[in-house]
Amino acid sequence: MRLLNRTTFNYLLYSILVLFVVTPIFYFVIDRLITKEVDETLFLQKREIQYRLQKIKTNADLLMWADLDGEVEIEPTNGENYPDSIFNLTQYDSLSNEVEPYRVLSTTVMAGGKFYHLTARVSLVESEDLIKTIVITQAVVLVFLLAGLLLINSRVSKRIWKPFYDTLQKLENFEVEKTPFLKLGTSSIMEFGDLNKAIEQLAERNYKSYLSQKEFTENAAHEMQTPLAVFQSKLELLMQTKNLSEEQAELIGSLTDATMRLSRLNKALLLISKIENNQYSENEKVNVIELTNKLVSTFDKVALTSNIEIKTSLVNDLFIFFNPALIDILLSNLLSNAIKHNPGRGLIEINISGKQWKISNPGNPLISSDKIFERFQKGTTNQTSTGLGLAIAKKICDMNGITIQYEYQNNCHIFSINF
Repeated sequence: MRLLNRTTFNYLLYSILVLFVVTPIFYFVIDRLITKEVDETLFLQKREIQYRLQKIKTNADLLMWADLDGEVEIEPTNGENYPDSIFNLTQYDSLSNEVEPYRVLSTTVMAGGKFYHLTARVSLVESEDLIKTIVITQAVVLVFLLAGLLLINSRVSKRIWKPFYDTLQKLENFEVEKTPFLKLGTSSIMEFGDLNKAIEQLAERNYKSYLSQKEFTENAAHEMQTPLAVFQSKLELLMQTKNLSEEQAELIGSLTDATMRLSRLNKALLLISKIENNQYSENEKVNVIELTNKLVSTFDKVALTSNIEIKTSLVNDLFIFFNPALIDILLSNLLSNAIKHNPGRGLIEINISGKQWKISNPGNPLISSDKIFERFQKGTTNQTSTGLGLAIAKKICDMNGITIQYEYQNNCHIFSINF
């Protein structure tokens, strides 16, 4: 979840919680206030009735007056004094033809020296309608207020965070081998300004490190290969010297093998360094089937010398955007690895289906699958192997965002590349 959405979500969650908590409390408070106001009205009505009763002379006049006011009932108490009592009551109203709530006051009043039981009531229908209207209005206001706050927060936050997203987009498009310096925009927000300066300085240091590493790689490729070539040529001249003993010839042969292996190792390490430095960044449209057929024809003679057959099953066309040199190295390493680790008289199968390139060959179990792509992990005693072929293949895949998988099933080594 984006940071902006996370902030908005927290605001929304808090506002909804407040809305659900405040609305019942608001309803209760308004209800209590109106009930208190009605109670005061009832007690005021009691005092008013008590005052008017002093002007009534006979019981007949009293009963007639009470009968005219449908909200008041007066009955003789036979001397009993009723305490003040106020409560809610629902009664049928003949005028509205429905049951309605009332607030009722039960008390005792005196008229003509006698006590009378007074029951006065006030309809709460209008009060309830008023409370509902107030609560609904308050809820609607809160909802509109919440929606307005979220809208304002969203727009303000997008404007505030715009420099950050601009910086993020430039970082996503930044390639150290193509862009010497990263220039980010200025921001009125101090924190984003400091962030942009720090990123610019970091990008500049990375570019200098890239140049230094690239220069080292190029120098190493030139300087190390030259003495190795000289050393190897001297050994070849030495081998042609007459009157060499068997022991001397054996030592020279061992040195020659070691020199050739060192040369291959040097080339492999330099290749890994170039891949890590993105020195193979130019991609082209590559026909994987055409490249596979080309590699099969190249390795076919080597495979035949070991009685190995290479069989291809190319279900569909597969075109990818890839660096031509890297895809050639990737597939060549896997094909060469399949030949090296084939016990002979075996079958190497290459399948292309969908966007998957798969190669399998029979062979004995080697090292564990979680270490097979590590550097200098060799499953053979073959001195010509550098232990870097699969590491180079994994590095090429990782740097280009594709996956390579290994599994050992039915006495077969299977490597799959998903483009």
